[in-house]
Parts: sequence; structure tokens; C-alpha cells
Amino acid sequence: MKIRLRISIGLLIGCSFLIIMAMFANPSVSTAQLFATNTPRPPDPLAVSPDLPIERYALRLWSAPQLIDVFISLLGKSHDYDELNDAVQLMQYELAWRFPNMPQDTITRQRLLTAMLDAPRGVVDMRGVARPLALIALQTGQTDSFHIHEVASLNMDGDGFADVVYQVRYPADDAQPALYLDYIIIKQDANGQLSLAPMPDDVYAAPYQDVLGVDLLATGDYTGDGLDEVLLRVDIDGSNDRLVVYGWRNGQITDLAVEPIEFGDVVSLSNGFLQVLQYEIESAKWGCYRSRTVNWVWSSNFFRGVSAATPVYLQLNTIGCQIVAAQPIYEKSPDQALSAIQEILTSHSSDEAGYAQATLMIAMLEWLTGNQSGASLRVIGLSNTPNLSPSVQRQIDIFQEAIAQNRSPIVACGELTPNGICDIDQLITRLLAENPISRVGDVQAQLELLGLPVQSIVSVSQVGRADRLVATFDIIGASQWAFAPLNEQNYVVEKLAMAITNNETPQFSNIPSTAWRALLVNDDGISALNIMDNVIRQNPTLATLPEVQYFRAFCFDVIGNRPNAVNGYYQLWVNAPDSLWGRLAGAHLESR
Repeated sequence: MKIRLRISIGLLIGCSFLIIMAMFANPSVSTAQLFATNTPRPPDPLAVSPDLPIERYALRLWSAPQLIDVFISLLGKSHDYDELNDAVQLMQYELAWRFPNMPQDTITRQRLLTAMLDAPRGVVDMRGVARPLALIALQTGQTDSFHIHEVASLNMDGDGFADVVYQVRYPADDAQPALYLDYIIIKQDANGQLSLAPMPDDVYAAPYQDVLGVDLLATGDYTGDGLDEVLLRVDIDGSNDRLVVYGWRNGQITDLAVEPIEFGDVVSLSNGFLQVLQYEIESAKWGCYRSRTVNWVWSSNFFRGVSAATPVYLQLNTIGCQIVAAQPIYEKSPDQALSAIQEILTSHSSDEAGYAQATLMIAMLEWLTGNQSGASLRVIGLSNTPNLSPSVQRQIDIFQEAIAQNRSPIVACGELTPNGICDIDQLITRLLAENPISRVGDVQAQLELLGLPVQSIVSVSQVGRADRLVATFDIIGASQWAFAPLNEQNYVVEKLAMAITNNETPQFSNIPSTAWRALLVNDDGISALNIMDNVIRQNPTLATLPEVQYFRAFCFDVIGNRPNAVNGYYQLWVNAPDSLWGRLAGAHLESR
């Protein structure tokens, strides 16, 4: 059952990077041991600084080894994950754009794969390097570095020779987390020569972006055409996985679903018919989800979704779902909240999922009423329950540590908020509603009298609005709260959606997805620039971000506007020489 929340758009902006597959499409057989090389390490191509005026620099005349060295150096840098992820995507695109047929030598592939495996999990698409090396390993019998084993032999194309599905894993030790996990299909000709079957571009190996895992579900003839298919489960960080049906069509492996099949569980699989459960998350913290049944039928050479067998999502009657329905619990008085949760528990078994969490919530509410000893005894009793999940055990440990260290229940609430046991913002909402903050007297003193430890209070000005006081609490997970002098006696309270400091300055961290798509998917640097410039006109602050400056300079580079590319790279390099983007910009220039 799949109940994780979807958190990324990695497959959206990453789908064009399979252009890079062509870079590595013709592996030359080598007996060199994977990852074994004594090649001296070259100087770091990103450890350069600007020491000449702009007129002395021009765009670098790249060679493939130079650009690969920059890419390898980038993968070894310790930077913010999102920043590194964006930079890697641009570099993989640039490699495919400039050198679509390189590298062809095994040693360089080995260097690239070693660097990719050492990079933070999920930031780089390794298929274009790993798959040819896996083929070489099979051709030479040198499979020690990879764990490569046959999982199915089948007939996909009817040519009379067996097609073999292999699992490729690194490291080989299954006890260690997989740094690369993939399924490849190997074909054999009349001469016994092995080759990689061309695979669809939109299904990634794991880990990459929001692809967390991949697993072989089944092989066999599920279309009734006399040929075998391969069914893969792709774990895409979300409430559902993706089901891929591989078949042989028009000389290549093809996804036989007319649109992505999203599913949590397979209900039925037979000739020409597929029935799955789809999930919709209500609350990941409480494991509450809704489900419906969807049918897929084989029609006109594709699996096609038909009207859902269950047209609406049905919510389960579980403890977790009942608690979600009772929200916002911590905005109620503790007595009302306790009564609501106890009523839920009386109608459910004590061994149901969610019971232990609900018991911890009762203990939290008891503590908030002043009954610390009762709360502590309840948690101790729960800790003696057998077969507690690691998650619940961690929450018990947090609770007991907070009591042992004599922390306040409000501070403890913040520590337990990520797990759903408490909700610090709901609690603060209730406290401030029940105890209005007077405009007469010190605001910080009034807040701390309520048990809310204040880290700082700043005055914030914004055009068109009255000046406000913004309080930052010394509580894990708590939002910032603004106090506006709009009433004569008391402040009007507002929970802020975005954290601010002394002034409300919009914060941007990402390039718009439409600009990413224009460049990386559609190969349209002009449109990417236009999108970016339109956004900057609406939000001028965006133009100051190094990532945006690099993106614009690179787009100018792609479309052949050399003066603007040089100027963009140089200004970023000079202004931020030690940043990741500044170093990449500098690598794109060379002195005349």
C-alpha cells in the first residue's frame, strides 16, 4: 500500500535529459575492471577566479573531456541539495547538447559513474552511463562491481532468440542502500552478440528526483498477441506508484499504456484486463487515505483506462481518518479535544493503526491541562506495548525526554508537531484567541506570560499596510505571527505563510517550471529567456539570484548570443566567485 505524499516535479523537468542516452549508446567492449583506474586527478576546473577585465574573456571552446571534467567536479561539490540538483540538470543538458556522441570510451564512463554514485542521492540521471557499463560487464563477465542478475527470460519480439530481463544494482551488497537500481532488457542475435534493447525515455532508474525505487511486477503475455510484456512498478514519491507495461513495437521497447497508470495496488491482472486501486492521501501523518478502483482494458494496441469501477474516492473508517475529520483539535479547549479523541478510540480496537498515536495525543492534551503526572504515566504504559512501530517509539522518546528535562508542554508540542501528535500553530491560535494581546504593555512580556518563548520581535513595514510587529517563537515548527495595531485595545493577530525578517522581501529560489520546460524539454532557449524576463519584470528581485543569472547566461549561450552570454557569465563570476553558480559561470569563459 502506497501512502506517501507527492513532493516534487522532477519527472516534469527531467524528461528531456534522456537526450544524453545517445551520448553513451555505442559502448566499446573493454576488459578494464569497472571503477578501477589510476588516471591522475586533473586540477579542479571549478577552482578558478576572475583576474582580467571582461574584454579579455571569451566563451570557452569546449572539448568533451573539459566539459566532462567540469561535470565531475560539480558532482563532488557540497552545496544545497536543490541548488546542486538544478545545476546537474543544466550540465547534463549541456553535455547532450554539445557532445551528443561522447564519451565512447569505457574509462571515461567509469569516471562519470563513480562521480555520479558519490553525488547526493537522486540528483543525477545515471542511466546513460550505467546501462552501457552493465552491458560491457555482461559481455566481459566482469560483474563484480555491479550486482547484475537475470530475473526473467521471455519472448518479446518473436525473433526466436530469448530476451532477458536483468536487475542492475549498485552496490552489489543488498544489505546496503541502493545507489543505483534498474531493470534492463538484453537482446541476443544469431551470433550470440548481446545488445541493450532501446528503452522508453520517460521511466527512470532509482534513485532520481522523485523516483525512489523500481521493481519487477510480472512478465508474460498480457495482451493476447503471443508476445511477452514486462510490467514494472516505479515508486514515484507520492500516494500512488506508476505501472509501466513494456512491449515490443516497431523495433523498440514501448510503454503499452496510452497514459500513465497510477496505482497503489494491483487487484486483478489477466489477458487484456488490469484492475488497480488508486489512493488519495488525506493525511500522511495519520495514514489516512481514500481509495477507488480503476479498470484498464487492452484496446487498439494500448491499455486504456475506462470509467472507474468506483467513481469516487471512499475514505476509510480508521482512527487516523476520524482524527483528521475532527481537526483542528488543538484549537478546541483541551477538555473538548480530549472528549473528541476518547470518543473516537472507544469505537475502534486498541490494536488498530493510529491507536498509539491517538494515545500520545491524549497524553499531550492532559499535559496541557496541567496533569503532567497523568500524561507521563500514560506514555509509560504505552511504551510497554509490544510491537510498537519505530515511528511511534521515537515519538514516545521525544515525549519522555521533554518531561524529564522539564520542558514546557508548549515547547514539547512543537517537537511533536511533525508527527501529528500535536499542532503548535493550532495551539498558538487558541492561546492568542483566548488571551488577546493588548496594545498597552510589552508584547513580548504578554506572550511569554502565556508560555510562548519569544526569540525575536521586529517591526515590519509594507506599502499599503499598517506597520506590524512580527514575533518569532523559540519553538520548533512554529510559524511567525504578526500583530497589527488595527483595533484600539488589542492587536489583530495573523499567522504568516512566509517567514520574514525585518522587512517583507519576496523570496524566490527556483526558476519557473515553464522556463525549465522550454529549455530542457523543448530545446527552446529563446522561449525560456522570454518566460524568465517576463517573470523578472513582475518580480525584479528575481534577477539578483545567482541561479537565475546563470540560467539566462546559459540560454544566451544556447541560442548563440555570444556577447550577452559572455557578459552574463562574467558578471555572475565577478559578483559571486565562490558560489556554485559563479564557479560554473567562470568555467564557461577563457582568457584571450
